Amino acid sequence: MAIPHLGPVGQKGEKLAREYLEKEGLVFHKANLRVPGGEIDLLMEDTKRKELVFIEVRTRTNSEFGSPEESLSPSKRHALKRSVAMHMQNYPWNTNYRLDLVAIMIINNKPKITHYKDIFLT
Repeated sequence: MAIPHLGPVGQKGEKLAREYLEKEGLVFHKANLRVPGGEIDLLMEDTKRKELVFIEVRTRTNSEFGSPEESLSPSKRHALKRSVAMHMQNYPWNTNYRLDLVAIMIINNKPKITHYKDIFLT
């Protein structure tokens, strides 16, 4: 299913990230979770660590404007932090959670996926 607000690169990146994370043992809950003031790309669960995992996916096809990691601007970091906090305020039970970044660089249709667990947002 196409995600209407994402371009083809973003759609492909989120699909690749979800497939990668599921192979790593995370359980999918939701995609493109809208919360007041923002959106979470993927919401998953790490059943081994008993954590709810908020995933930010950044995808690039070249480094002309920087790496996927560099595209996580201070304003986007702030919005993510706020979005996670808003979701957790309304979460029906108390649970551990973390925010992960999945950076994907696609060159010649070959993705290189880097998963950063528990990123610190300042």
